[in-house]
Amino acid sequence: MWMGDEMYGVMNHDRVPVMTVGYAHTIMQVHIDCALSVCPIKRQAKQRLIEAKHLVPDSNRT
Repeated sequence: MWMGDEMYGVMNHDRVPVMTVGYAHTIMQVHIDCALSVCPIKRQAKQRLIEAKHLVPDSNRT
């Protein structure tokens, strides 16, 4: 998802209309220092990876 010279959604924290699994992996890497509680796109990426079974949440964490 390229928009001009910038990849849409990576440099900001807003949710995107379409989240592919590959893009979700990129978001998780780029937003590694963001807290899930304050970063909507990281939450969206995490949920996409869980749905695709690319991420299994630790049941011991909340």
